Amino acid sequence: MPFAKCLTDMEREGIMVNMKYLKEIEGKAQADKKKYEETFRSWVAKYNPETAEEMNINSAAQIQQLLFAPCENRRKKETMPLVRAFDVSIG
Repeated sequence: MPFAKCLTDMEREGIMVNMKYLKEIEGKAQADKKKYEETFRSWVAKYNPETAEEMNINSAAQIQQLLFAPCENRRKKETMPLVRAFDVSIG
């Protein structure tokens, strides 16, 4: 069945969501998320130990800075600096 038709059929007729199963796996998903965040922070700490704890791993700008700086955006003719300061709100 073509994908678009499948989606429209699902929208029209609805789908069943197994709420009991979702509740059961929510705890594992949260534990996995925490584990992977800690693994990522450990990796970041190898390269920037002073600020790894304060890094907001949900910030696209901070992740981009960590992974790609310095780099040049040729289309916009801008260069991402090697070092960039971010405001950190603790609270």
